[in-house]
Amino acid sequence: MPAPYRAHKSAELCKRLEESLVLTLGITGINAADATIAVYAAFPEEVDLQDFIESAYAQGCKIAFPCMVRDAWNSSEHPSSTGVVQSRESEKALENLPQDETNSSAVQQTMEMRLVSAEHFRAHQVPFLNNPLKRYCHSDCELDPYPYVSARDLTMIVVPVVGFDSQGNRLGYGAGNYDRYLTQISKEATNNQGIICRVVGVAFAEQQVEDVPTEEHDIPLAIVAL
Repeated sequence: MPAPYRAHKSAELCKRLEESLVLTLGITGINAADATIAVYAAFPEEVDLQDFIESAYAQGCKIAFPCMVRDAWNSSEHPSSTGVVQSRESEKALENLPQDETNSSAVQQTMEMRLVSAEHFRAHQVPFLNNPLKRYCHSDCELDPYPYVSARDLTMIVVPVVGFDSQGNRLGYGAGNYDRYLTQISKEATNNQGIICRVVGVAFAEQQVEDVPTEEHDIPLAIVAL
């Protein structure tokens, strides 16, 4: 897709996301200043969310981005909720695991959401956005300026889509990061304010396929496409 065409379609999709956010805030009764929106930093072939992100910041929303973490906690287990602090020794052990062991049930590459201020976002100084494939450990000092946010605190999450079908089934990159995260949101059911988090996938119309193979754990999304 030519860059100017992608930029035009991304801008139009951002307008639709802005409308979706207004609708979400209206239905839930949450003030923009109390809303936490999870987004993503787009790869070149993805829908660019820049306009939507700036609009959400301007409204006072808190914005979270995905960060790859090798020793992920679910939202009920995270140190910010329980006071548990993982030792540096255990983190060093994780760092020394062979690559093929990082996908085990005990330690697998996955992600969590971290809050990013407008100032840091605009300065392009967020380490996990500048190097999105790097895997961190929870108490990595590079993550200190970017507080963890649990799935149950999200008001809305915007999910990148590689391919999708008419049933809202999403094709991702194959690592299962969003599959695991969306399952966590599903298990949480409602956030701390008793509101169901709105999950929206965004894609270009050209990414629609006839059928996306699914597994039992897959969760269909509301897809915004153009």
